[in-house]
Amino acid sequence: MYVEYEDNKQISAGGYMSDYRFVIIKIKEGTQIYQNIQKYLETDDGFKYFNIDCIECDNIHRCLLLLCDSKRILKLHWCKCEVGISSGKKYINCKTLYSSSSDIVIKNTVDSIFLDIDKDFDVSYITTEWSKDLYEQFERLLANYSYKKVTREYQSNSQDNQLDEIAQKNEYCKRQYDLKVPTSDGRGEYQRDFDRIIYSKSYRRLVDKTQVFSSSKGDHYRTRMTHTMIVCQIARSICNALNANQALTEAIAIGHDLGHTPFGHIGERTLNAIIIEKDPDVGGFKHNYQGIRVVSKLEKTYYEINGLDLSYQVIEGVFKHTGQKDYVDINAFVNDQNLKDYLHLECKFSVTLEGQIVAIADEIAQRSHDIDDAFSSKLLSFNDFFAYLKLSKFEDLYKEIENIIKRRDDFKEVIIIEDNELFATQISSAIVKYFINDVIVASNLKISKYKDEYLDEFNKEHCLSQRVVSFSENGLIICNYLEKMLNNKVLNSTEVSVSDQNASVIIKSLFDAYYENPRLLHNGTKEKIYNDFIRSKNANGQIKNIIDLVNGSSNAIKDEFNRIKKHEDDEYTVKHRILVRDICDYIAGMTDSYAIAEYNKICKSY
Repeated sequence: MYVEYEDNKQISAGGYMSDYRFVIIKIKEGTQIYQNIQKYLETDDGFKYFNIDCIECDNIHRCLLLLCDSKRILKLHWCKCEVGISSGKKYINCKTLYSSSSDIVIKNTVDSIFLDIDKDFDVSYITTEWSKDLYEQFERLLANYSYKKVTREYQSNSQDNQLDEIAQKNEYCKRQYDLKVPTSDGRGEYQRDFDRIIYSKSYRRLVDKTQVFSSSKGDHYRTRMTHTMIVCQIARSICNALNANQALTEAIAIGHDLGHTPFGHIGERTLNAIIIEKDPDVGGFKHNYQGIRVVSKLEKTYYEINGLDLSYQVIEGVFKHTGQKDYVDINAFVNDQNLKDYLHLECKFSVTLEGQIVAIADEIAQRSHDIDDAFSSKLLSFNDFFAYLKLSKFEDLYKEIENIIKRRDDFKEVIIIEDNELFATQISSAIVKYFINDVIVASNLKISKYKDEYLDEFNKEHCLSQRVVSFSENGLIICNYLEKMLNNKVLNSTEVSVSDQNASVIIKSLFDAYYENPRLLHNGTKEKIYNDFIRSKNANGQIKNIIDLVNGSSNAIKDEFNRIKKHEDDEYTVKHRILVRDICDYIAGMTDSYAIAEYNKICKSY
């Protein structure tokens, strides 16, 4: 059964299906009934008449209201129906069971009933096949879409009872959404977060993102993925010693670099410089800020929402694994006030024990594997490294290294060719072991003191007000010195500088190409830009005119993008900021290989 409603037009309907009947009603923007539906269906739980006169509309059970403009469905309402009679005429009256303006929900809904938006919107009605099976399928489909925030108490599990008093428990868990009732598979809340992250596209792409040395230099250098796994291992070791929540620690660790760009830190520096140049009000770029955007918006796992629906504890730990920057606007990455509040921006450290563990594990991982890679690249010699360690302040660490040197010397007679890679690996392992032990000893002392003074305060909000996971004083000196040495010997070397320069050229060239001609963007990104325009229009009304950036005419799209780049008024200023941010999202999500391929295809062809 179908009807189309326009003001002052005769409405017709037809169709019959045994005991199951429903009608699809297309209502155009700007009509009086459109205004009525906007006003009543969204604010009133009762039935409302809308003067929709339907022929043979007896026994209609459901009504699908599609609110649309000339080419696009803006919102749908799935309604329970009753038939009313007034002045001898029959009318449908409706009560909303579920509504959504989500582009994903709408697309999947119309797809499920074989509705072709582009073709069917060109005719005067919308139609589809009818059957009892289809009706029941449609009911089940929308039941799955139905999203209501669940107000439930998170339950402790058996592992919580064994954790330290200031560790995060399952019952402390807070989420932006609660889409799923916990299953009986024994997983805690933070284990669910871990699982959601490892199934994400952003996590998979880490395998082909540079840590320090590009994979083109060799196949054994660390990638962003191997770095992430090392951080996870180091964090787990510290976590177990401090009796923290292992599931939460690993979830933060596995997700801490999801916001990283291709080609390492030069990628984020380049994107930040581009944003500042195009429009400082866009908000800048930093990978830990982008990480929030990735897990709360860019990843697509559910029809109902954007993001992975991770716990606030995980998101805060991802954000706080490195420092906050004044040149980056948090509001450009987070628009949910509850989430922003839980980030505790006033604290420069994570407010969870587990988040602090991951932050320091990240530091340890960088020092150890960067030294290993430095040996492999011949940018740092063993003799130079040992000369640094012989200084008095490195005495404890040097003792660990001396044992490795002695063991190597003991095997010299049976080793035909000196195995420098093995030697470097053992040195890296010794550095990790030293720092882990240092952090455990220093942190246990701080934790004990904190609990003596502030345990009651922690129990109120389940948040730490101080940094309790740290190096010892001497451990911090060694860590900082190793960082300076690596900067001098490796990061500032000609080899890395040349690689960084090439990477910066690739990223800037890609941005310029996409910015000058956004039609070069992947259709998925153009759809994202279009959807962001729609959301901005619905949120603040600054955007008035929206052109379909995928299916619109070539000339109209070209003209629209030209106006965006000029951003001559408030509407196009908003559109320009959306365009810049979405291009940055697209580039930031690329792997090294894909960025190079796009550069060769797009930029070198000019």
